[in-house]
Amino acid sequence: MTTLNSFPKIELHLHLDCSLSYAAVSRLDPAVSHEEYQSDFVGPMRCPSLAEFLKRAPKGYRLMQSEAALELVVEDLFQQLGRTA
Repeated sequence: MTTLNSFPKIELHLHLDCSLSYAAVSRLDPAVSHEEYQSDFVGPMRCPSLAEFLKRAPKGYRLMQSEAALELVVEDLFQQLGRTA
């Protein structure tokens, strides 16, 4: 019997501003420490609300205000997705 858990996982919906890796953030803003990245760009494992999670988005989209930054972020996202395939 096939179960839902046996199917491969896929991404149905991503936002660039909420998908930034530390590697991308540190290239766009070298002043961001790993600790700051964890607290300001990554939602907690048990987030109390969507509003709390979305507080992190502005930090991401502020870094993506040039063509070069957008290219870096998109490339980074594809690399992340490739590692999970």
